[in-house]
Amino acid sequence: MKEKFAKVVRIISVPPVMALALALSVYFGKEAVFADVKDLWLTVFFLSVLPALAYPISYLLPSLKKQGREGQRNFAFLMTAVSYPLLTLYAVITGGAGFLLIAFTYLLSLVVLLLMNKGFRLRASGHACSATGPIVLICYFIGFKAILWGLLLYALIFWASLVTKRHTASELIWGSLASIIAFLLSLLLLFGFGRL
Repeated sequence: MKEKFAKVVRIISVPPVMALALALSVYFGKEAVFADVKDLWLTVFFLSVLPALAYPISYLLPSLKKQGREGQRNFAFLMTAVSYPLLTLYAVITGGAGFLLIAFTYLLSLVVLLLMNKGFRLRASGHACSATGPIVLICYFIGFKAILWGLLLYALIFWASLVTKRHTASELIWGSLASIIAFLLSLLLLFGFGRL
């Protein structure tokens, strides 16, 4: 029973779902972040829909299908590497500071995660990174009332990853730090030291 529940937690905390939760929470909880509903839909498209499409598309490509789960992961990373910069470009052209903070945090999370895993060989968890970022951003925008829920959700995702043996504690911590570093760098880029 415990393992089944942990698997459910892992499934509902995949990156596209967490990005969707962020976009909807911020839109309905702090509307000033997005100029209009178009910004919401484009955020959902670039952070949730495009990355999620990597999995069904990978089944249609024979070369990726042969590679199995690793091929899916690599293709999903490629889709993410395309979609995050596109959202950031759109945010730079049209968005306000809050929208830019979301876009920069996602883009820099990708960069920091890549540096940790490929440059420093730290084995940082992408799942933890993509779960922590939205939780941190929701707490930042919504405020104190979101912090307790955010901590509980983070603890649940951390626990589920350990129970399903998908990651070690150190991999989860490094992944979480990747998104926190990206968030702090984004704050620094947008607002200087005044917000840190």
